[in-house]
Amino acid sequence: ADPIIAWQHRHIFKIGIFVGMIVPGLIGLAFGGIGGGIGGFLWGGLIRTIFVHHGTFLINSAAHVWGRQPYSQTNTSRDSFWLAFFTFGEGYHNFHHAFQADYRNGHRWYHYDPSKWWISIFSLFNLNKKLKRTPNGSIAVAKLDGRFERMKKLLARNNSSADFSDFEHKMADCRKNLRRKMLELSKKNEEYKKSIAAKKAELGRQIAEIKGALEDIRVEISIIFREMKVTSKTSLG
Repeated sequence: ADPIIAWQHRHIFKIGIFVGMIVPGLIGLAFGGIGGGIGGFLWGGLIRTIFVHHGTFLINSAAHVWGRQPYSQTNTSRDSFWLAFFTFGEGYHNFHHAFQADYRNGHRWYHYDPSKWWISIFSLFNLNKKLKRTPNGSIAVAKLDGRFERMKKLLARNNSSADFSDFEHKMADCRKNLRRKMLELSKKNEEYKKSIAAKKAELGRQIAEIKGALEDIRVEISIIFREMKVTSKTSLG
Protein backbone atom coordinates (compact mmCIF):
# COMPACT_ATOMS: atom_id res chain seq x y z
CA ALA A 1 0.00 0.00 0.00
CA ASP A 2 1.04 3.61 -0.55
CA PRO A 3 2.62 4.70 2.77
CA ILE A 4 1.27 8.26 2.49
CA ILE A 5 -2.29 7.02 1.92
CA ALA A 6 -1.90 4.54 4.78
CA TRP A 7 -0.68 7.32 7.11
CA GLN A 8 -3.62 9.55 6.10
CA HIS A 9 -6.05 6.70 6.74
CA ARG A 10 -4.67 6.11 10.25
CA HIS A 11 -4.77 9.81 11.21
CA ILE A 12 -7.73 11.06 9.17
CA PHE A 13 -9.57 12.75 12.06
CA LYS A 14 -6.43 14.37 13.49
CA ILE A 15 -5.55 15.74 10.05
CA GLY A 16 -9.12 16.97 9.49
CA ILE A 17 -9.32 18.78 12.84
CA PHE A 18 -5.88 20.35 12.44
CA VAL A 19 -6.32 21.53 8.83
CA GLY A 20 -10.03 22.34 9.05
CA MET A 21 -10.22 23.94 12.49
CA ILE A 22 -6.83 24.81 13.99
CA VAL A 23 -5.13 26.19 10.85
CA PRO A 24 -7.89 28.82 10.20
CA GLY A 25 -7.60 29.84 13.87
CA LEU A 26 -3.80 30.16 13.61
CA ILE A 27 -4.13 32.28 10.47
CA GLY A 28 -6.62 34.54 12.25
CA LEU A 29 -4.31 34.72 15.27
CA ALA A 30 -1.35 35.72 13.09
CA PHE A 31 -3.23 38.59 11.45
CA GLY A 32 -5.66 39.69 14.14
CA GLY A 33 -4.45 38.59 17.53
CA ILE A 34 -6.70 36.75 20.00
CA GLY A 35 -9.90 38.14 18.44
CA GLY A 36 -8.73 37.17 14.97
CA GLY A 37 -7.82 33.68 16.19
CA ILE A 38 -11.30 33.16 17.66
CA GLY A 39 -12.91 34.53 14.49
CA GLY A 40 -10.71 32.33 12.29
CA PHE A 41 -11.63 29.24 14.32
CA LEU A 42 -15.36 30.04 14.33
CA TRP A 43 -15.85 31.35 10.78
CA GLY A 44 -12.99 29.77 8.89
CA GLY A 45 -13.21 26.49 10.79
CA LEU A 46 -16.43 25.58 12.58
CA ILE A 47 -19.08 27.48 10.59
CA ARG A 48 -17.38 26.78 7.24
CA THR A 49 -17.35 23.05 8.08
CA ILE A 50 -21.06 23.15 8.94
CA PHE A 51 -21.88 24.78 5.60
CA VAL A 52 -19.70 22.27 3.70
CA HIS A 53 -21.36 19.33 5.44
CA HIS A 54 -24.86 20.63 4.72
CA GLY A 55 -23.91 21.22 1.10
CA THR A 56 -22.73 17.61 0.96
CA PHE A 57 -25.95 16.35 2.60
CA LEU A 58 -27.99 18.17 -0.08
CA ILE A 59 -26.60 15.81 -2.72
CA ASN A 60 -28.52 12.80 -1.43
CA SER A 61 -31.58 14.78 -0.37
CA ALA A 62 -32.43 17.83 -2.51
CA ALA A 63 -30.65 16.39 -5.58
CA HIS A 64 -33.12 13.49 -5.43
CA VAL A 65 -36.16 15.78 -5.19
CA TRP A 66 -35.74 18.88 -7.39
CA GLY A 67 -34.66 18.97 -11.01
CA ARG A 68 -34.95 17.02 -14.25
CA GLN A 69 -34.17 13.42 -15.21
CA PRO A 70 -32.73 13.68 -18.73
CA TYR A 71 -30.59 10.52 -18.64
CA SER A 72 -32.24 7.95 -16.37
CA GLN A 73 -35.58 7.44 -14.65
CA THR A 74 -34.60 4.22 -12.87
CA ASN A 75 -33.92 6.15 -9.64
CA THR A 76 -34.88 9.46 -8.03
CA SER A 77 -31.70 11.40 -8.88
CA ARG A 78 -32.13 14.81 -10.55
CA ASP A 79 -30.12 17.32 -12.55
CA SER A 80 -30.41 20.90 -11.31
CA PHE A 81 -28.36 23.88 -12.49
CA TRP A 82 -29.17 25.78 -9.28
CA LEU A 83 -28.36 22.95 -6.88
CA ALA A 84 -24.93 22.60 -8.50
CA PHE A 85 -23.86 25.84 -6.78
CA PHE A 86 -24.81 24.52 -3.34
CA THR A 87 -23.44 20.99 -3.78
CA PHE A 88 -20.00 21.73 -5.30
CA GLY A 89 -21.09 20.68 -8.80
CA GLU A 90 -23.02 17.59 -7.71
CA GLY A 91 -26.28 19.18 -8.85
CA TYR A 92 -25.94 17.19 -12.08
CA HIS A 93 -26.78 14.12 -10.06
CA ASN A 94 -28.87 12.29 -12.65
CA PHE A 95 -25.86 12.24 -14.99
CA HIS A 96 -23.72 10.88 -12.15
CA HIS A 97 -26.15 8.02 -11.49
CA ALA A 98 -26.50 7.21 -15.20
CA PHE A 99 -22.72 7.26 -15.87
CA GLN A 100 -21.05 6.51 -12.56
CA ALA A 101 -17.61 5.75 -14.04
CA ASP A 102 -17.34 9.26 -15.51
CA TYR A 103 -15.19 11.63 -13.44
CA ARG A 104 -17.51 14.51 -14.35
CA ASN A 105 -20.90 15.42 -12.93
CA GLY A 106 -21.61 18.19 -15.42
CA HIS A 107 -20.37 16.88 -18.76
CA ARG A 108 -20.70 20.19 -20.65
CA TRP A 109 -17.75 22.57 -20.31
CA TYR A 110 -20.03 25.27 -18.90
CA HIS A 111 -21.69 23.04 -16.28
CA TYR A 112 -20.66 24.25 -12.83
CA ASP A 113 -18.53 21.38 -11.53
CA PRO A 114 -15.36 22.48 -9.66
CA SER A 115 -14.19 18.90 -9.09
CA LYS A 116 -14.27 18.25 -12.85
CA TRP A 117 -12.19 21.37 -13.52
CA TRP A 118 -9.62 20.56 -10.81
CA ILE A 119 -9.25 16.96 -12.00
CA SER A 120 -8.78 18.20 -15.57
CA ILE A 121 -6.14 20.71 -14.44
CA PHE A 122 -4.28 18.03 -12.44
CA SER A 123 -4.22 15.80 -15.54
CA LEU A 124 -2.20 18.50 -17.35
CA PHE A 125 0.56 17.96 -14.77
CA ASN A 126 0.29 14.17 -14.98
CA LEU A 127 -1.12 13.98 -11.44
CA ASN A 128 -3.86 11.73 -12.78
CA LYS A 129 -4.35 9.88 -16.05
CA LYS A 130 -6.72 7.66 -18.01
CA LEU A 131 -9.71 9.74 -16.98
CA LYS A 132 -12.98 8.02 -17.86
CA ARG A 133 -15.31 10.07 -20.06
CA THR A 134 -18.63 8.71 -21.27
CA PRO A 135 -18.77 8.72 -25.10
CA ASN A 136 -21.02 11.43 -26.53
CA GLY A 137 -22.99 8.74 -28.35
CA SER A 138 -23.91 7.03 -25.08
CA ILE A 139 -25.00 10.35 -23.58
CA ALA A 140 -27.11 11.20 -26.64
CA VAL A 141 -28.79 7.78 -26.62
CA ALA A 142 -29.52 8.02 -22.87
CA LYS A 143 -31.15 11.44 -23.39
CA LEU A 144 -33.16 10.05 -26.29
CA ASP A 145 -34.33 7.07 -24.23
CA GLY A 146 -35.28 9.37 -21.36
CA ARG A 147 -37.25 11.68 -23.64
CA PHE A 148 -39.03 8.73 -25.26
CA GLU A 149 -40.03 7.23 -21.91
CA ARG A 150 -41.30 10.59 -20.64
CA MET A 151 -43.33 11.06 -23.81
CA LYS A 152 -44.89 7.59 -23.52
CA LYS A 153 -45.87 8.19 -19.90
CA LEU A 154 -47.32 11.61 -20.69
CA LEU A 155 -49.40 10.36 -23.62
CA ALA A 156 -50.47 7.19 -21.79
CA ARG A 157 -51.73 9.37 -18.95
CA ASN A 158 -54.12 11.06 -21.38
CA ASN A 159 -54.89 7.94 -23.40
CA SER A 160 -54.22 4.58 -21.76
CA SER A 161 -55.30 2.65 -24.89
CA ALA A 162 -52.66 4.17 -27.19
CA ASP A 163 -50.30 1.62 -28.79
CA PHE A 164 -46.69 2.77 -29.12
CA SER A 165 -45.10 -0.56 -30.14
CA ASP A 166 -44.53 0.59 -33.74
CA PHE A 167 -42.81 3.75 -32.48
CA GLU A 168 -40.62 1.68 -30.15
CA HIS A 169 -39.29 -0.26 -33.16
CA LYS A 170 -38.66 2.95 -35.10
CA MET A 171 -36.95 4.55 -32.12
CA ALA A 172 -34.76 1.46 -31.62
CA ASP A 173 -33.46 1.91 -35.19
CA CYS A 174 -32.85 5.62 -34.57
CA ARG A 175 -30.94 5.04 -31.34
CA LYS A 176 -28.78 2.38 -33.03
CA ASN A 177 -27.98 4.69 -35.96
CA LEU A 178 -27.41 7.62 -33.60
CA ARG A 179 -24.90 5.70 -31.51
CA ARG A 180 -23.09 4.40 -34.62
CA LYS A 181 -22.81 7.83 -36.25
CA MET A 182 -21.72 9.53 -33.02
CA LEU A 183 -18.96 6.93 -32.68
CA GLU A 184 -17.90 7.50 -36.29
CA LEU A 185 -17.83 11.26 -35.70
CA SER A 186 -15.67 10.86 -32.59
CA LYS A 187 -13.17 8.68 -34.47
CA LYS A 188 -13.01 11.03 -37.45
CA ASN A 189 -12.49 14.05 -35.19
CA GLU A 190 -9.54 12.27 -33.56
CA GLU A 191 -8.12 11.40 -36.99
CA TYR A 192 -8.52 15.03 -38.06
CA LYS A 193 -6.57 16.31 -35.03
CA LYS A 194 -3.66 13.93 -35.73
CA SER A 195 -3.69 14.10 -39.55
CA ILE A 196 -1.27 15.93 -41.78
CA ALA A 197 -2.44 18.98 -43.75
CA ALA A 198 -2.84 17.00 -46.98
CA LYS A 199 -5.53 14.74 -45.43
CA LYS A 200 -7.47 17.38 -43.54
CA ALA A 201 -9.64 18.39 -46.51
CA GLU A 202 -10.84 14.82 -47.12
CA LEU A 203 -11.40 14.16 -43.43
CA GLY A 204 -13.28 17.44 -43.16
CA ARG A 205 -15.58 16.32 -45.97
CA GLN A 206 -16.20 12.97 -44.23
CA ILE A 207 -16.95 14.74 -40.94
CA ALA A 208 -19.44 17.01 -42.73
CA GLU A 209 -21.17 13.94 -44.22
CA ILE A 210 -21.47 12.31 -40.79
CA LYS A 211 -22.90 15.52 -39.31
CA GLY A 212 -25.40 15.61 -42.16
CA ALA A 213 -26.42 12.02 -41.40
CA LEU A 214 -26.80 12.91 -37.71
CA GLU A 215 -29.05 15.81 -38.61
CA ASP A 216 -31.21 13.45 -40.71
CA ILE A 217 -31.49 11.11 -37.71
CA ARG A 218 -32.54 14.01 -35.46
CA VAL A 219 -35.21 15.03 -37.99
CA GLU A 220 -36.49 11.45 -38.07
CA ILE A 221 -36.63 11.41 -34.27
CA SER A 222 -38.63 14.66 -34.26
CA ILE A 223 -41.07 13.14 -36.76
CA ILE A 224 -41.54 10.07 -34.53
CA PHE A 225 -42.38 12.26 -31.52
CA ARG A 226 -44.88 14.28 -33.60
CA GLU A 227 -46.50 11.09 -34.90
CA MET A 228 -46.78 9.76 -31.34
CA LYS A 229 -48.77 12.84 -30.33
CA VAL A 230 -51.03 12.53 -33.38
CA THR A 231 -51.63 8.81 -32.77
CA SER A 232 -52.50 9.47 -29.15
CA LYS A 233 -55.05 12.14 -30.07
CA THR A 234 -56.49 10.05 -32.93
CA SER A 235 -57.02 6.92 -30.82
CA LEU A 236 -58.51 9.07 -28.08
CA GLY A 237 -60.96 10.63 -30.51
